[in-house]
Amino acid sequence: MSLDQGNSDVVFVAPSTIPPTTVPGVSTTSTTLAKLPRRVVIVGDSQAHSLYVNRPDGIEETFDLADGSIDGCGVYDRGVGVGGKNDRFRRNFANCVGFETKWAKSATTARADVALVVIGAWEVLDIEVGKLRFKLDTVPADTLFTANYARGSTPSWRRRPRWPSLRFHACARSTRRVDPFLR
Repeated sequence: MSLDQGNSDVVFVAPSTIPPTTVPGVSTTSTTLAKLPRRVVIVGDSQAHSLYVNRPDGIEETFDLADGSIDGCGVYDRGVGVGGKNDRFRRNFANCVGFETKWAKSATTARADVALVVIGAWEVLDIEVGKLRFKLDTVPADTLFTANYARGSTPSWRRRPRWPSLRFHACARSTRRVDPFLR
């Protein structure tokens, strides 16, 4: 059994094996859990970085964390994010081109088993691309978000066929129409 009590408020416990269960007439198998600590890369914007730098003491027994965040860049790499009163807040995403390549490099460098994709504040803005405006919580905006999210979370850098990607939504972006995992 792996037991981490580095922080008295949080205890991470994971058995090293799961004992077989026998049921008459049913074949059984035993499963060995992955060796700890699991290598996790945290990708996304500054919210991802915040999760990394504020990780709880003692977590390293269970998770070997790596920071793959890009300040100011979520899943958009073109257009302008627009929000605030009278659309006065504007954020050009031109400097975020290639976010998925940077995430991939971080995952490869960390030899990550798992990627934690943090969705932050940039994904709750309307997006203007040229003369088109993708208003938050509409089908066109959700489609744009989903396409960009897929580019970053399912790239060719996954070296294992069943490599999982976790999601952490730091902001209240409604994704129920486009993300079947959140239904």
